[in-house]
Amino acid sequence: GGDMVMLTLGTGIGSGIIIEGRIHHGKHEIGAELGHMIVDDGGELCNCGQRGCLERYSSATFLSLYAARLIESDSRPSVLRDWIADGAAIDARRIVEAYKQGDELATEVWLRAMKFLAIGCINICRIFDPDEIVLAGGLVNAGKDLLEPLTALYHQMHWKLTDVLTPIMLARLGSDSGVIGAAGVAWSAMREHPDCAAHLKIARENR
Repeated sequence: GGDMVMLTLGTGIGSGIIIEGRIHHGKHEIGAELGHMIVDDGGELCNCGQRGCLERYSSATFLSLYAARLIESDSRPSVLRDWIADGAAIDARRIVEAYKQGDELATEVWLRAMKFLAIGCINICRIFDPDEIVLAGGLVNAGKDLLEPLTALYHQMHWKLTDVLTPIMLARLGSDSGVIGAAGVAWSAMREHPDCAAHLKIARENR
């Protein structure tokens, strides 16, 4: 089997690691927490208590928080400020829309998130050297507006000892990838451990 790393970009950042066709959990079952790799030593405080976590820089939640912070501290005109004045909430979807319009503040917010996501992807390559890195979750709805700046930064900052060998791709299943992946994990567990299927049958009958 192949090696693949998936990052799920939503309100947080989830992840999954497949090595030689098998899901990797780590010795203590707390591996594959790539959203909490440190990409900025001493940086933003994450909900997990650590500072500088990838999740705190490139998740949809933090995009909104950083945009609000920038709007408050920066006097540049912005469609984001206009939308807030009209009573709209500034979520990731609106930030992407403003970025597509060339809005300076939105561009700063979006490209900052892409920079730290590129750092995370480079770290993944240095540790795992997977066949591919796949991105899923709500933010992948941005499509090329995510992939193009991310890929440019990824190539720009990548190791110079070799060509970039691991592509970054958007999951074809988009934000449904996590649910489908979870079903796949359950199916694999039942195939490898037939008693799981028996326990599941008993649980359904006793509901």
